[in-house]
Amino acid sequence: MDILVIEDDHRTGERIGERIERAGHRAVPYGDTCSALRTTALRPFGLILPDLFLPDAKGHTILPLLRELQPETVIVVLTGCNSRELELKVRKLGVAGYPIKPIGNGLLAALIAHVAKRRGWPQESKPGEPPGQHQQHHVHIPWRGIQ
Repeated sequence: MDILVIEDDHRTGERIGERIERAGHRAVPYGDTCSALRTTALRPFGLILPDLFLPDAKGHTILPLLRELQPETVIVVLTGCNSRELELKVRKLGVAGYPIKPIGNGLLAALIAHVAKRRGWPQESKPGEPPGQHQQHHVHIPWRGIQ
């Protein structure tokens, strides 16, 4: 599964990308909104992980555009801002989850596995491995909101 990561902090984006790759999926990282939106218009993603506060756009601006470009894709925002008011606002824009950064290895792995299973993608696929040739795992999502 291809996972779009929109994160302006290079180190954070790199760590998230490494975790995605370790889970057997492809991370497609971008540090700015414009490049990410261009790519989102050209190819499908199974999951989109945008930071809510990017230098060139805020979540309330980018989320409707991402949803318009990829209406079936799961979007889970990553943010350092723990605000119930902000969470409610972005959930109204079609966000499936709102984990607070830094996101732990277990939480990210559970999120990816849940979305992959929901979309019918291999959960721990290896490059060149055909879909369906993977071991099934039960995944418990430890936060509310992911459907």
